[in-house]
Amino acid sequence: MMNPRTFVFVAFVGLVGGVSGSGCGTKPPCNGTSCPTGCCDSSGTCQSASQSFCGQLGQACVSCQLGQTCNFGSCSGTTQQMGGGTATGGGTATGGGTATGGGTATGGGTATGGGDPMGGGTATGGGTATGGGDPMGGGTATGGGTATGGGDPTGGGTATGGGTATGGGTATGGGTATGGGTATGGGTATGGGTATGGGTATGGGTATGGGSPPTGGGTAVCNASNCAGCCQPNGNCIMNPTNNSCGINGSACQFCPNGANCVAGSCSTTCDQTNCPNGCCDPQLGCQPGTSGNACGFGGTLCQGCLINSNCSSQACTTGNGGPGYQCTTDQGCITGAGTGTGEQNSCIPSDTVWPGGYCNPSCDANNRCFNGTCLNIFGGNYCLGNCSAPGTGRSNCRTGYVCTGITVNGTTAPYGVCFPNCNNDVAQLCPSPNLCNAQGYCL
Repeated sequence: MMNPRTFVFVAFVGLVGGVSGSGCGTKPPCNGTSCPTGCCDSSGTCQSASQSFCGQLGQACVSCQLGQTCNFGSCSGTTQQMGGGTATGGGTATGGGTATGGGTATGGGTATGGGDPMGGGTATGGGTATGGGDPMGGGTATGGGTATGGGDPTGGGTATGGGTATGGGTATGGGTATGGGTATGGGTATGGGTATGGGTATGGGTATGGGSPPTGGGTAVCNASNCAGCCQPNGNCIMNPTNNSCGINGSACQFCPNGANCVAGSCSTTCDQTNCPNGCCDPQLGCQPGTSGNACGFGGTLCQGCLINSNCSSQACTTGNGGPGYQCTTDQGCITGAGTGTGEQNSCIPSDTVWPGGYCNPSCDANNRCFNGTCLNIFGGNYCLGNCSAPGTGRSNCRTGYVCTGITVNGTTAPYGVCFPNCNNDVAQLCPSPNLCNAQGYCL
């Protein structure tokens, strides 16, 4: 007896629960309509958002720079804060060998400009001093001595002017302090020191002025300009919102209570195609990415758990043993649309020229859903078809004799398709004149 679902057809798909068939495999142009959540690369292909292809609403893809992340279609960087000591101006320093500007320094071994130092030796004029001696001019002091002018003290000494202090000393002016010292002016403090002016503090120090961090040398504030996610009370940016820290565009992080989920940066008690257009809805967890074998789906539909011998590919469970699209000889070889058993009457389309190897095609469940398949209005009713990963490319991961045909879900082109007979199987039935069956197996 002929299965009632085997008959002549060309256009086969109608709308069921927001899922419908696309055309015959023609690639749509890449734009905001066909690529609402991704970006268009140079070849006109819609790419999912990533570091290399960042963008949304069909915009031209951009590549994020090192240290940046792609969030909500835009490249953004994270900010760092440096804590530590206190930065001061260029006044007079007293104690421990600190020199300030051209003033007077009091403490062990400090020279200020051409003035009078208090403590260990005096550097005036030029020449070279060894130990705690007196260098003359812009010479070099070696040991614990003091260099005055542009000289370079080595050890725990103090450099005044544009010199460099090595060790625990202090550089005043444009110099560089290495160790635990303090750099005043445009210098750089390395270690636990303090850089004042346009310098950079490395370690536990503090940069004041135009140094690092990049915001005036001070502390970076979490806001919409540097945080695509939400800002915690301590100023930290949460780039990937969760139920514990929900928010976007630099807003204050919120905690979503029981029964609510963080969806697109807002706590929501509902999940559907409006707030989960690119994922699937889990009754307990809300909107999910839809790429897991335990939570697979797209377009705000209910997340599916795939068969043990199936997997989630392109956000749809691939054909598994006994599932929709699987080969069959009897109804007992096909799982019901609800996934609760086998043997639904006429669930197996017998093998013939149109359906080589047979095809499991059970009815959809009471909510127009299919376990491990897609529910479509076809053959005068709502029936389940097997999924495939690359619509419009021919066979894809369908069985021999079938092609992957594109569909839309809730008005959006799905990343997956359904396995349907290759029109070359039986052109007279599947693609009668004036239609044309192309080499890939699509009826045009």
